[in-house]
Amino acid sequence: MPQPRPYVVIAGSGRSGTNRLLDAFDLHPVTVCRSEPEEMIGGDFEALPGAHPPEPPLGEDFEARWARAVARARRRQSDRDRIDALDKTYYAGRPLARPVLKLLARRRLRQDLLGRLAPGLRGQEWDRPMLCTNADALDAALLVLKIRPSSWLLRTHFGDPDQIVVHQIREPRAFLNSWHNRWVARDGGGAETVYRATLRVLPAILADFGEDPARFDRYSEETLIESELWLWRHLNETLHLALRDSPRYRLVTYEAFDRDPAAETAEVLKLCGLDAPTSVLERVGAMQNTLFGARHGATLDPALCERAMARVLEGSPLPDLLARSA
Repeated sequence: MPQPRPYVVIAGSGRSGTNRLLDAFDLHPVTVCRSEPEEMIGGDFEALPGAHPPEPPLGEDFEARWARAVARARRRQSDRDRIDALDKTYYAGRPLARPVLKLLARRRLRQDLLGRLAPGLRGQEWDRPMLCTNADALDAALLVLKIRPSSWLLRTHFGDPDQIVVHQIREPRAFLNSWHNRWVARDGGGAETVYRATLRVLPAILADFGEDPARFDRYSEETLIESELWLWRHLNETLHLALRDSPRYRLVTYEAFDRDPAAETAEVLKLCGLDAPTSVLERVGAMQNTLFGARHGATLDPALCERAMARVLEGSPLPDLLARSA
């Protein structure tokens, strides 16, 4: 396995712009970007405890298992990655890179055609084809992981001097509306289905804040919104309070990135030890924000959101933190 070297973890709740931040990193020619590898069945990160809620104890050997997954991550790919990002230093001078990666990016061709020659390609995560890759340039590139489980970072950050955490937070009203549009109104199978899934992890989170879970025994629109806001507070507040004094931690708000993505990207790249070429920043500035476009407008009752925020965020430092960066 390659020797340890600095790597970045993008953290934050869903619908907070973490995908767009990963895309900004991926526009740099000296990065290897991996998107949610813990979702890829059979992959290194998916095998770690805590990859799927509810999270079990991580175990005494978690650090070693995490280090192994990170060390192997540059030489792995998955369906969640932008496989055909060809403008990378590790593909320069490799004429086979373009045709091979274009084939790999097409799932059916990869699984049905190439999978006959290399059965490992039929899975959701596979070994990167090194025949078209400069191994030295790949191992020297900055690894960027976008992952969901914050418990992994709380466990490993201070014992791993190579880990840089970029934590993205979005203003809670906008987050709630985007979450509702994506998971309740469109892809979640209905409000009560989403609520039942949330209840798998909610009691443990409420216990951390000294809250009684009994009031969530029955579904209502108000308990649906409040339950998701508790998850939002728990992830973001726990991570920020634990890592805020680390020199290898940076908070990026969705709103600040939206105002000037090039400037925010330049600051993050500087933290990670990368230059910020004008050509890269111009491409970042030109990115289309399709994830949070006009079609994802507000749908929730504003008064309902305000009530939930008043109850859930009482005593939290997050509202003031977001107000200062607005």
